[in-house]
Amino acid sequence: MYGLSSLQADMPQLHPACTTQPVRLVRLDDVYAGNVGCIKIDVEGHELAVLRGAQQTIARYKPNLLIETEENIAPGALAGIDAMLRPLGYAGYYLYHDQLRDLTAFNAFALQDPRNIAGFRPGLRRSDFPDFVSNFIFIAASDLKLQRALAKAAARR
Repeated sequence: MYGLSSLQADMPQLHPACTTQPVRLVRLDDVYAGNVGCIKIDVEGHELAVLRGAQQTIARYKPNLLIETEENIAPGALAGIDAMLRPLGYAGYYLYHDQLRDLTAFNAFALQDPRNIAGFRPGLRRSDFPDFVSNFIFIAASDLKLQRALAKAAARR
């Protein structure tokens, strides 16, 4: 089991205790042509590359997207993700203290402060650090049923 994976070539220099394993990279658009309802992306700073490799799938099926990204790993990635998805009709959200919030309200300086994450500290759970937000939900505007359900859930909080 691995605690951190990366596609960065310089990882052995940054973390000497790491081991390397060659992997074959392929685009989602090239390996799966069926309907897709949801895509979860957690690729340690390579989110935009994954989205570019799934552009046809995203445009065709408008799946819901759950994307983990952190500004300290990939500066500007969230803005780039939003800029790529918004023209495709997506709206972005995040959860903060059990409240669904619009992506436009996100403040990386406050909500991705490295002091507020368990990181590599043994024995600490992410749930112990509720002020660190790294998961973002993107929903196609055409999914009106889900949009209404999210708005209703947010209003109840």
